[in-house]
Amino acid sequence: MPKLKREVNDYEFIFTLEQLEKLTLIIREFEKETTNQITVVSIGSIGKYTDFDQFAIDLSNYNGIGQKEKDNGLTVVFSKNLKKCESQQV
Repeated sequence: MPKLKREVNDYEFIFTLEQLEKLTLIIREFEKETTNQITVVSIGSIGKYTDFDQFAIDLSNYNGIGQKEKDNGLTVVFSKNLKKCESQQV
């Protein structure tokens, strides 16, 4: 399970540097205004998992997205390689 280090974690190298910077800025501004936390993850493989949805849930929980007392986190996980997309509110 990857430890997410930033708002946008582009493990598939889909975004350009400019897109990464712009998306990161948008997410940070949104968090400042609302306290809601958003993380975007592109990933090429889900390892031992067979269920993409469960992987997204576990990834969100493992990384503690959102504030526990507010349930204000959103993780968007997608894979160009696997042709899958999932969002989890936590």
